[in-house]
Amino acid sequence: MIQHDASPEFLDYMLAACQQHLEDEEVRVRLAVGMCLRTLAELRGAAVYEACSARILDSIEAHFVSTLLLSSQGLPARRITVSCRCDQQPVTVD
Repeated sequence: MIQHDASPEFLDYMLAACQQHLEDEEVRVRLAVGMCLRTLAELRGAAVYEACSARILDSIEAHFVSTLLLSSQGLPARRITVSCRCDQQPVTVD
């Protein structure tokens, strides 16, 4: 996928492209983004996580919460405890 001797400019370009397509509507694009981020992390280490972790966590939180809200409208009420971020207390949803 990405060669180990790729230029820093190319790696920067690929990281920016990954961030741009994190929430693409096509599942295959999102899977390719994940594979590319993994390869970038193997090459650059924690810098890749630091560059995109906030956006990824925000995306997870937004989609997880919206999924809970949508599913709760058609399903029987049930108690669910979730914690979307490490620095937040769990939230209980009835």
